Amino acid sequence: MVEITDINDPRIANYKSLRFTPVSHLKERLFITEGEKVTIQLLKSDIEIDSVFALMNFFQDYKELIKKNQFLTINNTMPIYH
Repeated sequence: MVEITDINDPRIANYKSLRFTPVSHLKERLFITEGEKVTIQLLKSDIEIDSVFALMNFFQDYKELIKKNQFLTINNTMPIYH
């Protein structure tokens, strides 16, 4: 788990300014979930997850589900940011 202390950290660039869908997200076929129910549905799906950016209490509540998805990624490395 990586603690983010600066809003300008480049590792979370995809999570910033989400009032509209950035062109880069469309080109990369990237989408971001927001909210507990939708995120849990994604974590339970077989869709490859690039990263997770969540509050610590969400991670604590769903850490097994999140960790399971880490092993489903190409390199077995899914960054978890909080």
